[in-house]
Amino acid sequence: MPQHEFSADGGSGQHGSLLIVEDEPLLALQMSRAMEDHGWSIYGVASSIEEANILLAERTPPDAAILDVDLSGKDVSPLARSLRCAGVPFLFCTGYEDLRHVGEFARHRTVRKPATVHQIVQGLKDVVHSARVELIPHPAA
Repeated sequence: MPQHEFSADGGSGQHGSLLIVEDEPLLALQMSRAMEDHGWSIYGVASSIEEANILLAERTPPDAAILDVDLSGKDVSPLARSLRCAGVPFLFCTGYEDLRHVGEFARHRTVRKPATVHQIVQGLKDVVHSARVELIPHPAA
């Protein structure tokens, strides 16, 4: 897995850049504003996997992402796999999907809608912290 660099200040946001993938426009706008208020710089907002891929192709990957599980009837798993391969930590945010059926993401951090801003911020903190821990080289035994 390529190493993903986390900047100390994340550019213009103290926590770094954040990709939001959410197909409900009002929710995406609210989430974007709330995350900016909590120190994230918004990398981009996409309502589909295709829009997210266009954003990702245009520049370096974001520091983290929030992914709605169901994007107008399409499963977000292909995008989640791409982000995982790129070393981008992400948080699933969903109202009704059950991730237990998707073995590879069954244990991945998920926040259930309707989620509070605090739950999303804490979830992002957890996934970014976990990703940083994975990047720390472990001494040979």
